[in-house]
Amino acid sequence: MKYKMKTFSQKCKTIRTTSFCRRGLIGIPYISLFCIGFLVFIGCNSPSSDIPPQVKDHSDLDDPVVRNRIFEVAINELDLQVKETLSGEKIYHAPQDDQPYTGWVKNIRKLQQFQNGKKHGIYISWYGNWQKVDTGYYKNGVRDGLWIYWNPIGKKETEGSYKNGIRDGLWTLWDRYGEKEREITYEYGRMLNSIRKPNAETNNNELGEHSGVPDLHAFVVRDSSLSRVQFGLPKGAIRRIGKGIVKDIQISPDGSRIAVATSIGIWMYDTQNGEEIAAPGDIGPVRKLLFSPDSKTLATIGNNITVYLWDAITGIQKRNFNGHNVSIKSILFSPDGRMLASMNSDKSTRLWDVQSGEHLHTISTDMTDNMLMSFSPDGVTFVTGKDGKLQIWDILTGLQKYTLTIEQYNFNDVIFSHDGLSMLTQNSDGRVHIWDARTWQQKNIPMRYDQNDVSTVSISPDGNTLVLGHRDGRVSLWNTQTWEHIHSFTEHNVWVKAVSFSPNGVILASGDGYGTIHLWDLHTRKLINTIGDQDFENKDIPHHYKHVKTIISLSFNPDGTTLVSQREDNTIQLWDVQTGQEKNNLTGFSKSISSMAISPDGSILANGRNDKIIQLWDFKTGLQKMTWKGHNSIVSCLAFSPDGTTLTSGSWDDTIRFWNPHTGKQTENIDVNPDSVGSVKSFSYSSDGKLLASGSDNGTIRIWNTDTKTLENELIGHSSDVYSVAFSSDGKTLASGDRDKTIHLWDVNTGKRKKTLNGHTHYISSVLFSLDGKTLISGSWDNTIRFWGVNTGVHKKPLKWDTISCISLSPDGKTLAAGSVFSRGNNFHDIRLWDIETELEITTLMGHTDSIHSLIFSPDGSTLISAGRDGTIIYWDVTSFSSPARGNE
Repeated sequence: MKYKMKTFSQKCKTIRTTSFCRRGLIGIPYISLFCIGFLVFIGCNSPSSDIPPQVKDHSDLDDPVVRNRIFEVAINELDLQVKETLSGEKIYHAPQDDQPYTGWVKNIRKLQQFQNGKKHGIYISWYGNWQKVDTGYYKNGVRDGLWIYWNPIGKKETEGSYKNGIRDGLWTLWDRYGEKEREITYEYGRMLNSIRKPNAETNNNELGEHSGVPDLHAFVVRDSSLSRVQFGLPKGAIRRIGKGIVKDIQISPDGSRIAVATSIGIWMYDTQNGEEIAAPGDIGPVRKLLFSPDSKTLATIGNNITVYLWDAITGIQKRNFNGHNVSIKSILFSPDGRMLASMNSDKSTRLWDVQSGEHLHTISTDMTDNMLMSFSPDGVTFVTGKDGKLQIWDILTGLQKYTLTIEQYNFNDVIFSHDGLSMLTQNSDGRVHIWDARTWQQKNIPMRYDQNDVSTVSISPDGNTLVLGHRDGRVSLWNTQTWEHIHSFTEHNVWVKAVSFSPNGVILASGDGYGTIHLWDLHTRKLINTIGDQDFENKDIPHHYKHVKTIISLSFNPDGTTLVSQREDNTIQLWDVQTGQEKNNLTGFSKSISSMAISPDGSILANGRNDKIIQLWDFKTGLQKMTWKGHNSIVSCLAFSPDGTTLTSGSWDDTIRFWNPHTGKQTENIDVNPDSVGSVKSFSYSSDGKLLASGSDNGTIRIWNTDTKTLENELIGHSSDVYSVAFSSDGKTLASGDRDKTIHLWDVNTGKRKKTLNGHTHYISSVLFSLDGKTLISGSWDNTIRFWGVNTGVHKKPLKWDTISCISLSPDGKTLAAGSVFSRGNNFHDIRLWDIETELEITTLMGHTDSIHSLIFSPDGSTLISAGRDGTIIYWDVTSFSSPARGNE
């Protein structure tokens, strides 16, 4: 008997992984990989990992309705065998001879068919809320036929066809509102044209001259008339704290600029003095960037499948390279700058002609992603390496010439000697191998060093000296002609993570895991200077904090007078090589911001981060006041006491901590986990400051006495994460919203549930009361904001907008602000303001490049402050936006 499986009926809207603040959510990244039979299914332990209740019990698997919610294809066997993994998860299995279906009941994410060990047939994947991500077909291991992609809120995003794994024919892209955004025509992977569909606000004459693609700027060059505070701000913003999360750092080959790729774009700095010369433009996050050898072109990759080329002086877009099917992992210019190699995560690398934009070759390897690439100095040979295998390619023909194999260890680096006669590889097992680049045989060299010890390698500018950084702290020098050992420096006490030669080859810089940098004279082989945090290893500080100062990158400017260092905590420092003094410190780069609060008097702004840190800022000047370390996990929520004397922080480490915001000292600590209550996800102070309510990830709400720090009451009723709690103005009612789409109203004195409000169809991300306490406002991932009568429990017509991450009400109660979870293409995320009385939109603010965690109005209502997963805080001038006309207009 055969069963025809139907479509998913559940149309929830979410994203795969995201983080939220005190009035939002904090997602958890994918944590599981299960391989069963011939299929691989990926699970996600996040707020989006809800499963239909019908499939929780394996006995329901005999019900066809349950199967209809699992598959969209026919399965040829009735008896679904139920198994359990070692962790106790239920597994269903529908066996067939050649194409078995296997799945993970708790967290279904992918459905794949296989034939002869290769993907063949239907492919479907889902977001965590059972909303489809994509559907398509494979043929003998490659994509073939129609593929459709949806965004996390269920709207079609992209549709087109593959032919033998390459895009071929018409591809259509839609924006977040379901309107056609662009049509691209491909001919076997090569883009023939790209036509942008204008909307009502777009002028065709402003679309630029690049095949329908508008002119973009990777960065905006600083106008000397603008202060740093005003520099590069989005429209409507008056200040930005933080410059995003650092993804990549490059110094231009001519040594004039430092380019820093972050989660919000590209920052440019002068290498001599560290002055900011350019701020991020309008392209969104940048994961990797690379200067061309002549320093005139900048190549970047972001969150999509396109390589962008920019004028490295003006920031104006020059060209795009399209053709990859999945996200691009790495880019590399040839030594003469005429070619660019781009490698994606689908085992293929493309070679492009930089001048003409022509796609030259596609190199398909049998290697996994994170593959290394290297060009020979003459640009004739291209090398790819991964998992103990090197593949040598002829650039002219695109054909493979040799395959070299060694032990099964990942390659950390592939470097050619300057004359191109030798190739050096450094493996993850700490060993170095030398190869003859003419015969491609491994050389029998007399190098002798402790095995499993090499952590980094470099070759001097003249090509005569090889330097190895060792895990035991040694720095050893080797002659590249004879491969004999020359000398070893032993002053480091810990793992050497970075080495660099000065341009004239006279000075060697080495940096270690404690933030110490040594400068060596290679002629005299003596230590010239020691810079950085020299005594860090001797400080009385927990060991797990020491690694944040690890030196992970070192570079000299061309005249050798300045050394640029990057630490693991994203600090970039410029050093005077002669004096050893710090010339500048490029600060401001951050980690993801997970929570935010402002003091009642509006003088202090506080934020918590995913890296366990709390920062305090002077609200008026934007200058940092303090940094606190105390939590052992994400700081999920922050709140000032009503009198402003205490800042309270909650964390996934199951603690609530109380701090003096003026001295920075921790005053009290509550461990909420003795009875397995779970991580703190939200909390709120009562208006008189005597009570603090905290919500946990297991649905429990606890009310604490803030004077004695003792438990007053425990509220039981939610079945999952309580993402938001709020007291009414009189302190008698507590509202709470959870992951199961439910809002509860509680009597604070008795702890009894007064009402349950049902209506939302997705996670409740934020709840708050109106000033008079008569209305409860809730935001949800179901794209609505609802207004509930507290006494009646009835809601009126909701505001429909976007996937809501957090909401905030102005002090006068007249303006409502909401932040979004995601945006089209993950470029810019929205904040929208409404007039409460008319329910009309006031304005939409665009500036963050990732999910918005927190929104807070300043006490005087003149400023809206937003914080995001992109690591930035933005001040918005609310007074510059006029409200829609009220009354009958």
